[in-house]
Amino acid sequence: MVLSIEGMPPVQNCSAGGYGNLRRVGVDIEPSWTSMTALVDAASGLWPFAHNGSASGQGFWNDLDLLEVGNGDFLAVNDTYPAGALDAARAHFSIWCILKAPLLISTNLSAASADILSVLKNRHAIQINQDP
Repeated sequence: MVLSIEGMPPVQNCSAGGYGNLRRVGVDIEPSWTSMTALVDAASGLWPFAHNGSASGQGFWNDLDLLEVGNGDFLAVNDTYPAGALDAARAHFSIWCILKAPLLISTNLSAASADILSVLKNRHAIQINQDP
């Protein structure tokens, strides 16, 4: 079970244990580059608090919200990517991995293109996310 913390208690307290496993860092994401980068800005200094375990035995992650890879600005239209859309999807996924955010996929996987699935299954990026 994972407990998500809302309401912005101090991240230092949350990371030390006893509050839950992840803390939201900002507003709800929208499937746009601007929305995604605003959450990255909000979380940019929080990476030191993320960890896969602590003295209390629980992990803690900074929750930047759902992955929008395969939606909105990060989506192919009629199997054609608008200029930069696939690169934007890769950047979005990579940043979530680097910042140790939960990798919660919000796209319809049964309708996702092979390119989008390859972004979401990038084992090297996932290893960075899962590294203690």
